[in-house]
Amino acid sequence: MIQTYQAAGVREWAGIVIELSKIRISQLVAMSTILGYIMATGELSLFLVVPALGTFLLSCGSSALNQFQEWQYDSKMLRTRYRPIPSGRISPETGLKIAIALMVSGAVI
Repeated sequence: MIQTYQAAGVREWAGIVIELSKIRISQLVAMSTILGYIMATGELSLFLVVPALGTFLLSCGSSALNQFQEWQYDSKMLRTRYRPIPSGRISPETGLKIAIALMVSGAVI
């Protein structure tokens, strides 16, 4: 199968990254980090921003990596065939690069 990839503008790229990273789920993961921090320390501190942001980025990257790994299966399923990689909005390689960038950013933070 020959796959073509559409060029995307800045607004579409933002939407693609949001869709790849499953922002809503990642927000909940980061929230659990925040709540765990507060329960462990007993205080609300600016220091919790670092672990929460790192956890958020790692979660986003993990979601993007999962979509990269399963894009061929996703292209066959009605529910998932319109995701960025199976739909051809971005290439699998670009999806992997986004996943790696998010995970490395989260690990560095």
